[in-house]
Amino acid sequence: MPRLRQPPLPSSLPPPCCSGAAPLQPRRILVAEDVEINRAMLKRMLAKWGHVLVFAEDGLEALALVGRLVFDLVLMDVQMPIMDGLEATARIRALTGPERDIPIVGLAASVTAGERRRCLDAGMNACITKPVEAGQLQAVIARYGPAADGFLPTTTA
Repeated sequence: MPRLRQPPLPSSLPPPCCSGAAPLQPRRILVAEDVEINRAMLKRMLAKWGHVLVFAEDGLEALALVGRLVFDLVLMDVQMPIMDGLEATARIRALTGPERDIPIVGLAASVTAGERRRCLDAGMNACITKPVEAGQLQAVIARYGPAADGFLPTTTA
């Protein structure tokens, strides 16, 4: 199935509340989270900042969406039903297209050294603690989201 493009993004986001940071460029973000209240909290924050969001309730759904749509970043809950975030991440990394390189940030209830190692070993770029704090979320988006002119990192021949 061909990969679909997402709706156009706004030109920039408003600056983070109460900080002197420059505005983030809008991103296309897949949020894989099984708990409704966590999805609602992430939606409220991310949409307010102008990001385009797609939600998955388990790792299997996230894997299917990554194969069909183009994202700049995936926020992946580590523990979900059907397929957990670690398995979904490993399967995304095993894909053969450019989507295999999408930045994936794990969301975990507690991020111990062991949990962080499991996330990185599965192929995640980073892992942050839930409930997610606004500043922490903006920092990972700024660090791992690509430039506004591209959906995924590109290479030149």
